[in-house]
Amino acid sequence: TDNIIMQANWMRIWMALCHCNCAVTARTQWYQPDGRAGGCRSDTFVNGGLGAYDEVWAVNEAECRSSCDQQTRCVAYEFATLAGYTRCELHHAAVITTVAVQGYVCWAKVPVVSPPPPPSP
Repeated sequence: TDNIIMQANWMRIWMALCHCNCAVTARTQWYQPDGRAGGCRSDTFVNGGLGAYDEVWAVNEAECRSSCDQQTRCVAYEFATLAGYTRCELHHAAVITTVAVQGYVCWAKVPVVSPPPPPSP
């Protein structure tokens, strides 16, 4: 019965991801905080809510996502086009919400949870 409960829990998690505008890559699952596009926002104690991040300019969104995916400390990325320039923010503080800003997208990594090992016979 423990195995059935574990499978049911994983199914609930998967169903939740499917209803939150998530995208799946080979290594990482992503979701949009609040289920909508916009600028990433952290707790107000982290840089006034703007979060802690590294900026990268002149990359496309796929490169931005790939950079975040490859960095363990990156928990989310924000991508925007500003006056013809592209900006990527690689966030390393938890993103808890988005603020509606035209042309901005925020994608957060789904925390990786390893399933428990199978029971011994």
